[in-house]
Amino acid sequence: MQKYLAMSTRSLLFLFLFFVASFNISLAGSLKPGFNPQEYADLLALNFFRVEKPVSELPIEMPKDYTKAFQSNEMGLSFQWDCWVRNDSVGVISLRGTVAKTDSWLANFFSAMVPAIGSLELSPTRKFDYQLAADSQATVHVGWLLGVAYLSPSVDSMINVKHKEGVREWIVMGHSQGGALAFLMRSYLQYDKNIPKDIQFKTYCSAAPKPGNLFYAYDFDGFSGENWSYRVVNTADWVPEGGISAQRTTDFNKVNPFVNLKPMLKSQKLAVRLYGNHVYSKMSKAANKNEKTLRKFLGKKMSIQVKKFLPELKIPEFSHSMNYMTAATPIILQPNEVYYQEYKNTSDNIFVHHMFNQYIAVLKLKYPAVKMTIKEKNK
Repeated sequence: MQKYLAMSTRSLLFLFLFFVASFNISLAGSLKPGFNPQEYADLLALNFFRVEKPVSELPIEMPKDYTKAFQSNEMGLSFQWDCWVRNDSVGVISLRGTVAKTDSWLANFFSAMVPAIGSLELSPTRKFDYQLAADSQATVHVGWLLGVAYLSPSVDSMINVKHKEGVREWIVMGHSQGGALAFLMRSYLQYDKNIPKDIQFKTYCSAAPKPGNLFYAYDFDGFSGENWSYRVVNTADWVPEGGISAQRTTDFNKVNPFVNLKPMLKSQKLAVRLYGNHVYSKMSKAANKNEKTLRKFLGKKMSIQVKKFLPELKIPEFSHSMNYMTAATPIILQPNEVYYQEYKNTSDNIFVHHMFNQYIAVLKLKYPAVKMTIKEKNK
């Protein structure tokens, strides 16, 4: 009897551990950390060739594991996003890039910085309170922040709708302007109190320009982690090099030798003090003037054009910073001679290295196993 009970106890313990392990496995999500080149290629295809015409007319084979659940209207400066759901219940927030419209381009050039925590008055009756970072020193691109302001209500709504259907994992993805929006939208969702907190996000920012300053980048990388957010760059593509930056001494952390240089010079000999102050003043004035000029033309002047499209928008006060930085774990895709034979450098097409075909081509150089999605007749 004791032997039987001992065996039963061992058996029960084994069964208990088996069911616990099975339960944990069943809870494990479909979304995996780490850069997945095939996942990225599929998302890029969805983002570039939006299903607004028959699939047979599209220049690629569309990924078969995704179903389109929603497409927003164009809002603000022609911003738009799609919602897709993968067969394994992973949702996709696919943010559209720049389109051939004046206001869409204007969103890129309206690049003065504003605080990453604040409020935008879109109209006298519509206010957008936002937080894109925990650090009060963080600043972001105002034009792309407008994209988050207009798109986030429908993004919030769709996340909550799909959450009731069991979708707990989401990919935030965009290319070019869409990649910049992906940065800011992911940051917004991190601090968004209107969505459930049991959601896992993964981010692919493809060919994305720099979204904010150094302190924004620190915050983004801090909460997203190196295995859940990626910045994918074709090194021949100039777009990820934007926006136009100017670094001042005040853009450094508070404890640094540049801010405290003048007090330090006071203890030096007269000749050293005079020369040091002369050099410091000249360098500092040049950097400050550059920042002021950029803020004037890319902020104040551009806001006049923005008001033509968004007359009810109250133009926010711009930050005294234009120190743009990259963020997220970099995936660097480097062309070779074979690539350049097909996609030659030319001044006739400034986007010769920026579009879908080029990113797929350079992706396959590094990850040959990626399935070719471009139809042969369109190669």
